[in-house]
Amino acid sequence: MAALMRTAVRPFVAAGARRTMAIDAKLVRFERFGAPQNVLSVATETLSEDLKANQVLVQMVAAPITPNDFHEIKGFSASGSTGVAGNEGLGKVLSTGSGVADLAKDDFVVPAAAGFGTWRTHAVVDRAAVTRVDTTGVSDEVASAAIVAPGTAQRLLTDFVDLEEGDVIIQNNAASTVGQAVVQYAAARGIKTINIARSRDNWEDFVNHLHGHGATIVVTDEFARTPDFTKLIADLGAPKLALNSVGGRAATVVASTLGEDGTLVSFGGMASSSVDVPLSALVEKNITVRGFSFAKWFAAASPAEREELVAKCVDDARENRCQVLLAREPFGDFEYALKRSLQAGEPKVVLVM
Repeated sequence: MAALMRTAVRPFVAAGARRTMAIDAKLVRFERFGAPQNVLSVATETLSEDLKANQVLVQMVAAPITPNDFHEIKGFSASGSTGVAGNEGLGKVLSTGSGVADLAKDDFVVPAAAGFGTWRTHAVVDRAAVTRVDTTGVSDEVASAAIVAPGTAQRLLTDFVDLEEGDVIIQNNAASTVGQAVVQYAAARGIKTINIARSRDNWEDFVNHLHGHGATIVVTDEFARTPDFTKLIADLGAPKLALNSVGGRAATVVASTLGEDGTLVSFGGMASSSVDVPLSALVEKNITVRGFSFAKWFAAASPAEREELVAKCVDDARENRCQVLLAREPFGDFEYALKRSLQAGEPKVVLVM
């Protein structure tokens, strides 16, 4: 996979058209589904700066590499389409079409829906494809990752169960950015969290990080499958809400801890495309099993609702109410950034353009 080169701006003349400026945008795309390291490639796309009335020219400044991106690249997303990779990111407006009145040059924007294709230097999109965001006091990489994971955590903690101070929830994949955000938003409301994560070389540092943000219990997924785990959480009380983004046996573990009329919400499948729920939890405890897609929620929300959530998420990052572990890597060395993001125990990698 070739390294990315500096973006060039040059004159562009289409047949029978007037002379305009063009941008040679660099991008990472996939034309077939499969393992990211096998199907992703670097390409160049020529973009004309002669915009249609409702279009916006956006320069991407930062874009995270996320499990959802890998899910899409492997062909597991509902869209089932190939193209430019990347769903999350922060862009800066370079210019707008004549019909765009509510965005201006140098405004910052984030994608309004999944499938945007954020792993590129520039994009020409319709105005409706982006949502404006005020990033004052927040770094580009933090702002680029401040919407989806914290926004997902907020919805998970408010949309499914009426949680009160002192209640208990349990989650797998607690090392993810969503998991870290869940811990912080739950702690702010006095909700206790049982957190399960894969073992890693820096386990002690990771545990200290979660405890420092209010986690109640943090254990490895191996320990969570032992009788000692059941003893450890016994005094907390049964969780009302279980959050699953791993699937398979990991979903079984969190579902089995739920109390009477508890709720299991699945919002991802990092390790498995199936969710294994114990029959005893369904029959004897009458648990509810739900699913959630932040991308669908965000796309269905009104522009005002989207801007409100975006503003809250970025403000939480600005005021340190929600902090997640991130690693910064240059977009020009995408091959290394991808390799790092695929390694277990690494923080979320953010491409900086």
